[in-house]
Amino acid sequence: MINSRQFNADLSKFSRQIGASVKQVTKLAALKVFEGVVKRTPVDKGVARGAWVIGIGGKPEKFIAEKGASESDVLIRATSIRAASGASEIFVSNYVPYIKHLEDGTSMQAPEGMAAVTLEEVSAELKAATR
Repeated sequence: MINSRQFNADLSKFSRQIGASVKQVTKLAALKVFEGVVKRTPVDKGVARGAWVIGIGGKPEKFIAEKGASESDVLIRATSIRAASGASEIFVSNYVPYIKHLEDGTSMQAPEGMAAVTLEEVSAELKAATR
């Protein structure tokens, strides 16, 4: 499983190699992660898939509170993305109470979860691009 320190180092290395700002690369990576977790989220009624949100510089707490979810309902896990250069931390979160169970592989539609698999995939893409 990828750790956030390594992922952030990969972001920084990639940004240097392509001559882009770490902030731009971090946002791009966050969008790739967001897209990946949404696509991988199992669908019964579509509630969990539609509950993914992005918070820049912090957890999207206000939005989550409006939806009636508690802090413990939010999947942050390894989906916090922050580049080493001090770019804003970006959270990809989900406010449904059962999201952690889905991430732990309880659905036959996503037996490996969504967030960890997506981070591994995006990290592999970054590493391949820096070779």
